[in-house]
Amino acid sequence: MGQISCLPWNACFRTLLVSHLSPPQDLECLDFILGLIGPEKLAGAVYFDISHAQVKERLLGRLACSKCELNYHRSLPGAQPVARGQCDACKGPLAPRLDDTKATVARRLDSFDAKTRPVVDRLRTLGLLETVDASLSPYLVNKQVMPRHQDDLRSPELR
Repeated sequence: MGQISCLPWNACFRTLLVSHLSPPQDLECLDFILGLIGPEKLAGAVYFDISHAQVKERLLGRLACSKCELNYHRSLPGAQPVARGQCDACKGPLAPRLDDTKATVARRLDSFDAKTRPVVDRLRTLGLLETVDASLSPYLVNKQVMPRHQDDLRSPELR
């Protein structure tokens, strides 16, 4: 799971996205961001709520093309290749990502619980947290988020 780093975080984006896959690293990072831009300038934070079991299923089901690196999923609707085991774009072979092992996923989830759960709690206390049901398909999750936040997630040059 990637994480938003404190220093290169782009303050022009007004909505934080918080999930098992891309959380602010910890409370120190959140405090840095809020100190940099001020909580009044943050439009909010979107928390992608999904169970640990579903995160495990999604991460362990990821596939990547060994040639062009396009991403697929074994079972997630809309993310499966047309031909099993073959990239739709370049016909290259698909394989699980090397870093998607049960042990790695377990460590990532432990890290999330230790570092990011307090961030979620702080954002909720500040009244900045919107929770989105991320157990749905990616299309439906995006449909929940984008209409309300597309301007906040767009860089200033595109606003």
